[in-house]
Amino acid sequence: SVKAQNNKKEKVQALSWHGLRYYFCQTQYAQLLNDKDAKRKLSEMLGHHRGSITDTYLNSKKTKKKK
Repeated sequence: SVKAQNNKKEKVQALSWHGLRYYFCQTQYAQLLNDKDAKRKLSEMLGHHRGSITDTYLNSKKTKKKK
């Protein structure tokens, strides 16, 4: 049906590589939260050398809703 096809397209869009990166960043940060170097370690995992980029992943709307 058309409705089923539209739902399938929405799910595919939700699983974009960028969305998965956000999810990875947020879940890894939650696991490292008690580590004083959590953001630095997470930046290294993501391949970033600037903490500001990692902050972008951590400050998404999804993260703000969970707080």
